[in-house]
This record gives sequence, C-alpha cells and structure tokens, in this order.
Amino acid sequence: MNINDISCKVGFSCQRHFSTSFKQVKGMTPTQFKEESKRN
Repeated sequence: MNINDISCKVGFSCQRHFSTSFKQVKGMTPTQFKEESKRN
C-alpha cells in the first residue's frame, strides 16, 4: 500500500500533511518507517 492510500484511509486529504504529522509523532517519515519495518 502506498503512502497516499494510507493517508486517505486515516482521514488526511493531503499526503504532505500526513507525512509531516507522521514525522512529528514517529520521528521519521512514513517512507523511512516503511524501510525500517522491512529490515526488522
């Protein structure tokens, strides 16, 4: 699933706003989180 689909599913109309909010909460971008999750 891509970042845009995820952002829409959780209620964000703008993927950029989702990514910014995600980074504030998790300390990394959604893409970085996805890559980190693949390694673990």
